[in-house]
Amino acid sequence: MAVEIDSAPLHQRPDFEIGLALAGAISAGSYTAGVVDFLFQALQAWEDSRKDDVPQHRVCIRTMAGASAGAITGALGIVALARGLRPVTLSDEETAVLQGTANTPFQSIRCVLPTLYETWVTRPCMVAAAGSKRKDLLGKDDVAPCGPDGKVLTPTKGAKPLLLRSVLNATLLDEIERAGLLHPESGPAAQPGPFPYLADTLNLIVTVTNLRGIPFDVAFGQGSYGMQTHGDRLHFAIGGVGTAVWPKTDGLWLAADKSLRLDAATLPGPGQGDISEEWRSYGNAAIASAAFPGGLAPRTVSTPFEQYEKRQYPYRLTNTGINAAFPSSVDLTGKYNFVAVDGGVVNNSPFDFVEHALWNPGETCKTGEDADRAVIMVAPFPEPPAFPPEGYPALEIVSIFRALFPALIDQARFRPSELGPAVNPNDRSRFMISPIRSLQNGPIERYPIACGLLGGFGGFLDEAFRAHDYQLGRRNCQRFLASVFGLPASSSVLMGSDGAVCQALSSRSDPYGKGAEEAMILPLCGNAAVEVGLPPWPKMSGSAFRTLSKRIAGRLDAIHRPFIAAQVQKSEIRWAASGLYRISRRRLLNFIELTILSDLVRRNQIVGWDLPVDLIAPVLAKQPGRTVDDVRLILACLVSPMYAGATKDEIVAMTSLEPCFVRQVLKTLTAVDEALPFRVIRRNADVYSLQMHAPLGFRSWPLIGGIIRYLWPQPYRYA
Repeated sequence: MAVEIDSAPLHQRPDFEIGLALAGAISAGSYTAGVVDFLFQALQAWEDSRKDDVPQHRVCIRTMAGASAGAITGALGIVALARGLRPVTLSDEETAVLQGTANTPFQSIRCVLPTLYETWVTRPCMVAAAGSKRKDLLGKDDVAPCGPDGKVLTPTKGAKPLLLRSVLNATLLDEIERAGLLHPESGPAAQPGPFPYLADTLNLIVTVTNLRGIPFDVAFGQGSYGMQTHGDRLHFAIGGVGTAVWPKTDGLWLAADKSLRLDAATLPGPGQGDISEEWRSYGNAAIASAAFPGGLAPRTVSTPFEQYEKRQYPYRLTNTGINAAFPSSVDLTGKYNFVAVDGGVVNNSPFDFVEHALWNPGETCKTGEDADRAVIMVAPFPEPPAFPPEGYPALEIVSIFRALFPALIDQARFRPSELGPAVNPNDRSRFMISPIRSLQNGPIERYPIACGLLGGFGGFLDEAFRAHDYQLGRRNCQRFLASVFGLPASSSVLMGSDGAVCQALSSRSDPYGKGAEEAMILPLCGNAAVEVGLPPWPKMSGSAFRTLSKRIAGRLDAIHRPFIAAQVQKSEIRWAASGLYRISRRRLLNFIELTILSDLVRRNQIVGWDLPVDLIAPVLAKQPGRTVDDVRLILACLVSPMYAGATKDEIVAMTSLEPCFVRQVLKTLTAVDEALPFRVIRRNADVYSLQMHAPLGFRSWPLIGGIIRYLWPQPYRYA
């Protein structure tokens, strides 16, 4: 069905076309999901206001590409859209604590895609809520059969041990995938699609790392040169979600690329529990893209071999497909089955696919004030890789191997062809939404997203972390549309058919130095114009942390036997390995707990570690530019299992803070109450530690205490 505009169907390129590139983010996918959620709220609010005096130009989306968490957000976000927009409101208590810049009440909408909210906020947790029957990442049902009470059942004699697929529970993602594809059992009434701001065929590209590989033969003189790539993708073309129709001459790159076609009408309806094979493959591809190696289980992907015939690759110098060179023994009429892991290993920011979907090879790319297309990349972690100091890595075999894997990933993600466009300051064909957290008239906070701890896995520790980042994504998307995503008001793209005046960008007058006032490309109308409030910074409670610690212990007890069984054949060695685990179990748990706690302390995300303002303020006053975050950085070093005790010089080296500041902080924290976990003590003249590390009872004895501490490490006092 074509979109009707003034009784004329839209069979032409929209005034402005958007392609979404959703980067990998692990648990910070909740932020990406919040951005996508608000974007569709804004598009729908503008559509609902078209009869009013609002700009009448058209902005449409035809392409999305995602890696890892971005793949799940894109894939299950499209399914959520197919079920219609279903606004869910915040509670009165949640609304009352919102902060921001407006003097008027904040927006009360929690989300407009509740199944996407459930995918990223409610379900993916380390520890499910008490009394809940839902799976969680520390469950045991993927490695051992469990009874109704959740306890592991004793396997029958001679039973084959289950394979350990991942450190975390592999079955939770299956539950998330299924829930995301099924029709919601209940919830608010839907504002049904299909939607005029989406293409009638919405293209989704999901990146995966294909461990089996794709072979190629390259002609080289009188012979050929064989090579293989592991950077793979699956291309889905979904109908029934949008109605915008482009001319047949547009999108040649997309049309030439082989795609797997789906129709939203074939999704399960209300009360239906069966999911078709095509949609199961669709959901499996998204989950496979997020299978972080080791942490989350790999997936077997099955796709027709014809997907690799004349495949289009994102290179500007070619307009022809490239065939894979599978061996002659392979039956190319069947399915290609391969094991896939995280698509972010090779391509974590798949904006290259979106660019080639927007601009065909050889097509002029308008990037200045006359731009009519743009890639919007959502990147929860936009920071570049850390540049190591001179002397890294050490010239030692373990150090070299530890540095090699990150180096291979960095090299796989490096694309020299993108360096040229990146240095053009007037390029308006690329935009990025990344986390920014700031209060009214306040500075930008050092740690904007709550899911950023533990390399991105920390958001799974507490639902409050993910809920915060979902709302932050909605707020950042609103501010991006209002203050960044713009063109000169005189641009022909923004001239509505009725001459409606475009809304000016809220805080960007003449950002490109062209002497023209900027206007919004996507105006904010209706409920999308009401400010999205900033929720309070979330913190994990001490009781929740202790529950987490117990569940980690249970997970380790459940996985160590299948792990050993898969690596070792001889029963004697298995027995010895299990004995070694039992001896080192408490020490291993302490290491894991302190690693988690150190990051929670560093980012002020645990209750009970609030620093006394009256003690810290004088220290900060003497060191302009230093903040309480720098004090927490010192504490995090002392909590860390790697540095449970450290000298002042070692802390300076670890934190890159001034020696005088470190000395003053350590001196100040020795004066806090002994009952507080962050009280600093001095083991001797040079070494500083925390009260929580101090040995108790027999463990404090000079000689025998050391032996006892080694054989029976004490649990730490966290709060």
